[in-house]
Amino acid sequence: MKISYSQIEAGSREAVEKECEHHIEKLNRLLKRYDPEVVQLHCSLEKTPRRTEDGFSLSLTLPTGSLHARGLGVDARTGVKVAFAEIE
Repeated sequence: MKISYSQIEAGSREAVEKECEHHIEKLNRLLKRYDPEVVQLHCSLEKTPRRTEDGFSLSLTLPTGSLHARGLGVDARTGVKVAFAEIE
């Protein structure tokens, strides 16, 4: 699986990548029928101005279609969990 991250600040990048690793392992087990070279996962983090929420967006591109999910949470890790739960 090809993974790309965008718009993630240095302060939250480590926490986001650590939380994503666990969920990516699970996705790899679920998507083992697909060739890993054609599966793409794009992750991005959005800070919501004037709110204490972080939004995390996922786009999973497969040969048969695309799945998109967005998770909102108090912090980046919560947003990651919500978005991956929607994809899974």
